[in-house]
Amino acid sequence: MNEYVKFYEKNKISPVRQDISDFKKHIKRREMLYRQLGLLRSSFENKKILEVGPAGGYNALATYTFNPSKYVLVEPNKTGFDELRSNFSSKNFTKNIEFHNTFLEDFKSDEKFDVVICEGLVQGLPNRKDFLLKLSSKVKDGGILVITVGDEISMFFEVLRRYLANELIKNEKDFTKQTNILVKAFSSHLDTLKGMTRRYDDWCIDLICDAIYNHTFSVKNAIELFTNEYYFYGASPNIFQDFRWYKALPQESIEYNQYFIKQFSLQQHNLINSAKVYEQRDEKSNSELSKDCRILIDIVKSLEKADNTHTKQDLIFILEKIALNLKTIDNDLVLAVEETLHLITKENISTNDVKNMTNLAPLFGKASNFISFYKEINCF
Repeated sequence: MNEYVKFYEKNKISPVRQDISDFKKHIKRREMLYRQLGLLRSSFENKKILEVGPAGGYNALATYTFNPSKYVLVEPNKTGFDELRSNFSSKNFTKNIEFHNTFLEDFKSDEKFDVVICEGLVQGLPNRKDFLLKLSSKVKDGGILVITVGDEISMFFEVLRRYLANELIKNEKDFTKQTNILVKAFSSHLDTLKGMTRRYDDWCIDLICDAIYNHTFSVKNAIELFTNEYYFYGASPNIFQDFRWYKALPQESIEYNQYFIKQFSLQQHNLINSAKVYEQRDEKSNSELSKDCRILIDIVKSLEKADNTHTKQDLIFILEKIALNLKTIDNDLVLAVEETLHLITKENISTNDVKNMTNLAPLFGKASNFISFYKEINCF
């Protein structure tokens, strides 16, 4: 089962609430996202849409305004499903809509869809390949698949915050009190995020969900998984450029996608900081950064679970190694790591220690990476 769903079901929550009081602005934000992915309003109008894992449906409400001929929403979490139904009812959005409170694996339908969307779900899965192949089976030839992924570099600063969160709540068992502690500690960090519409308590709840430890599936991994059947179509954030002449483009998806796989290896470091864009760098440095960030995830998880696999000294060592790698990118990143290392050496970390961090506070990775794929039509 998806770690997010397991966690949400256990606590009877759906912590993905958004401020959509300015609904026109909310729709426009969604429209801009889809545009980066190569999709326009006309991509949805009079089309059959399947969305898996819409939670409370805040983003689905915007997609619905693009007038699909059929919109099928599959949400496994009961709390999220009830909120989804309620949100659509409050807008009187009732035409051409279906709701299913089930897992994708249990969704019984042979229907194919023009657009299939799965946002914020793949990251928490241990069985990504099986799930994504099932999702892909719902896309018609000539259709579009949209998913989100997250990897060890895009989640680096969130993993640092996960360690700090673990230290802050290690002696508190009450879930509500844990959340309140984290809101107090991280609100000053979240205040730096421009365009933040999610509730702070919901963000903090997701921070302590074990799904964060599964965020090791990159854009590159997704392209490689689908490379035989799909063409890479678009991304948000878009770290790619394609200067190839259209007449010289490879016509087979495998060759076509290799261009983006190679480019990702030179640009992956650009996922570490949502506020800046860096020049491309060598593949070896990014590969080492990726490997060390994966080790960091294992260490933070081990320390939280107290499984005796790793020690705090292992954490200090890997962060010092990562800091050396980051020096070739941006010294602000290094300062944030050093500030975190200073707290790690303390016997006890307080909420004010975290609240008053000046270097880490404004740094967030491009945690969720949206990708769109075009499923080839077999014309012959």
